[in-house]
Amino acid sequence: MAIQKIPLPFSLSNVYGGFGKVKGLLHLEKDRMRLDYQSEDNIVGLVKSKPMEIVIPFEDMESINLKTNLFSTRFIIRVIRLASIADFPKPTGNIPAGELRLSLKRADRERAKQVESYTNLRLSEIRLENLDKDELY
Repeated sequence: MAIQKIPLPFSLSNVYGGFGKVKGLLHLEKDRMRLDYQSEDNIVGLVKSKPMEIVIPFEDMESINLKTNLFSTRFIIRVIRLASIADFPKPTGNIPAGELRLSLKRADRERAKQVESYTNLRLSEIRLENLDKDELY
């Protein structure tokens, strides 16, 4: 399966105590996921941070799930190492440690399904490789 080079836009609301939001792009690479993002205030939208990025190696990911319903589309990304997402803004609310919930637009659902499929395939391949290494040593 080829990696689709088109970035997937996402957003995250209710960060910084409800006073901010995050907009960004999710990029898939061979062995990692990269999130480019920028924070802005929730009130006027004029105060913006400089563009930032975090990189999540697939080896640090536990799972990625696409959740859809009539009104929303979200990626739920779970990581094994908290350090992988330590610099990413956290929304206020009851979200478990090691989890990111990225909101997506309905128009991007098909591409999001492809991202989910590719990522889960790579996660399975990495787990199989690690099993083979464990048996050899």
